[in-house]
Amino acid sequence: MITATQSPARARRAAATFAALLTLVLLAAVHWSGHSAPRLMEWSKDMKIWGIKDMKIWGINGDDDKIQLSADTAGKYLSTYMQLHLANPRPEPKDVPLTPRAKDATKPRGPRRPMALAVSGGGFRTMTAGIAYGRALSHAFKDDTVGMDWRDFTHLSGNSGGQWFATQFSFGGKFFQDITQSGADGRFRPLKDFFSEWGRTYAQGILFGPKTTVNIYNACRGRGMTDIFAGFLRAVSNLLRAANLPAQDWHRFINNMMSGVIPGWRTAPKPRPTEPNAYSRDLDIKYGAPRAGLPEAALIQQIAIPPDTWVGKDEDAQLVRLTLPEGVPPGATLPAVHVAKARSSREGFAGFFAPGLCDGLTLTKRPYTCDCSWTARFSCPGEDRSGLMNRMFGKPAADDGSACFAYCCGGEDHAQEAANRTLRTRWPRPGDADVSEITAMSSAAAGAAASPTIVKAAFKSVFKDVLAVFSMLDKRASDAPTEEEFRWWAAGKSDDAFLEKHIGEFVDECMPLGLHHLAVDVTLNRTEANRSRIASSPLPPSEERAWSPSYRGIDGVYVDNTALAMTVATMITDCLAGDETLDCADKTLDVVLVNDGNSDPAANGLGSFFSDTGTPVGTYHHSGGPKGLALVPSQMIFAEPYPKNVTNYFTPSAIA
Repeated sequence: MITATQSPARARRAAATFAALLTLVLLAAVHWSGHSAPRLMEWSKDMKIWGIKDMKIWGINGDDDKIQLSADTAGKYLSTYMQLHLANPRPEPKDVPLTPRAKDATKPRGPRRPMALAVSGGGFRTMTAGIAYGRALSHAFKDDTVGMDWRDFTHLSGNSGGQWFATQFSFGGKFFQDITQSGADGRFRPLKDFFSEWGRTYAQGILFGPKTTVNIYNACRGRGMTDIFAGFLRAVSNLLRAANLPAQDWHRFINNMMSGVIPGWRTAPKPRPTEPNAYSRDLDIKYGAPRAGLPEAALIQQIAIPPDTWVGKDEDAQLVRLTLPEGVPPGATLPAVHVAKARSSREGFAGFFAPGLCDGLTLTKRPYTCDCSWTARFSCPGEDRSGLMNRMFGKPAADDGSACFAYCCGGEDHAQEAANRTLRTRWPRPGDADVSEITAMSSAAAGAAASPTIVKAAFKSVFKDVLAVFSMLDKRASDAPTEEEFRWWAAGKSDDAFLEKHIGEFVDECMPLGLHHLAVDVTLNRTEANRSRIASSPLPPSEERAWSPSYRGIDGVYVDNTALAMTVATMITDCLAGDETLDCADKTLDVVLVNDGNSDPAANGLGSFFSDTGTPVGTYHHSGGPKGLALVPSQMIFAEPYPKNVTNYFTPSAIA
């Protein structure tokens, strides 16, 4: 049975209160991918958060485009900011004694029929919906109206905002208890108080935590539009840094969220030689760590593996392509999940589950090269320069951690470079991966900027949307052929010659502009050719630096925002493996889905799973991410047609 449901009526109060808290951090309140924030902003009396009732927004035509922010609203913002500043530093999360009912939820119950709770992506909106649904279930469990409790859930899954809920629910003991357990008086903690505490802790981390930045650079200086575009990106990056809003650093975004909930999760920067301002990926919390919330449910986090990505630092960035499995069309983005199996399970699946990609990735890129003419002015360390040249140009260069320094000053032999360099890798062992890395990766909706294939699709989509603007522009006569060619291509009446000539050249020659850091590093182990063991011979120093990270992953929205397909796949895999915590005798799977959408199968992300609204198994189609930017495999997993008896318990229009 699959129950596709929106968050229950209780979500209305939860979403409204939580939205008020998120107003505190302005742009940080919106999931950086462009997920919209909850529509209703209201007062939170204990924190004096302001609403937007006095913010007036006019139309978006001509000279009327403007937003008016009143002095009253600004004053309330500053007042709240000072309250949080005086309360800084924020308290560290601590383990709390488990109540008897909470202890029961952490104990094995014996074989159970597979049942999953899945929460879709949707930023803070779906995280809030997951919390509200968890509270609603807890009321039902407490009243014993359904004959079950939290121990009956065998799998807990999510994507993006949904897995923010799932990760905190799984690892955070106090987070789990505050949602699911009633006090000695039989009452649950008010969700308003829960969100006030959570929001205050999160906001303190965002506003007063260490700053990070993305170095926007321009490899095509002198090209008018590229200079303007790079300048705009640099201005936005500087503005976000000044406001301390980590829109471009998913690790920091997640660290500030989870470190206020999960004990032992640290956020202090740990400088790395090549990126001194970056956050350490070597965090304390691994998947082998104890889970104080719901450890007897396998935790499943949806991610997407793009067909290509840029790796390396700044101007050293190079394109790396993923070797796709046989039968997969070029340019396809593939689904993957990370699974932390139930604590008492011995046979259940654990680690990265990526159908078709086996136990790792095979990656290809061109050998790294760079222009070493700078060594005529700055000598390499240890180089002997005598006489006048030494006095004039002999200042030794300092190792800046770049691949170019290693290439030019590392004494490497570049006489016989292969046409391409191939890297064979293996996923980390179960339990060794960082929770921060996977949680950030599943959140990186803007990470599509790190994949040239998806970037080109995005440009094409944008140009189609603004095609009407061309008719309003006063074009020069010499531009007419280009405009006509563009119109034919954008209307789908020609081949991709225009794309290859114009957009393709821009993306291939001028990008990533530093935007590849919007995706999240995938930690991989380099192996020998047959992947039987870890590679013994190191890469040349320049390649070690250039190929760092090995690859990048992005938000699961680019393959399946619901995380439903991979959740079902994991449940079936566990049954086939003989997971002793499951009772799979009747081959029945129960899935409760808290989904960001309505009942329309064409818009809610569910239509692709059913026989009458999906595409045939084995085919690929453009449906991943916003406007179908990514080419993804068919998601049809049900032979039945889309259900007609869907009940909407809650929709965004309910809070107006």
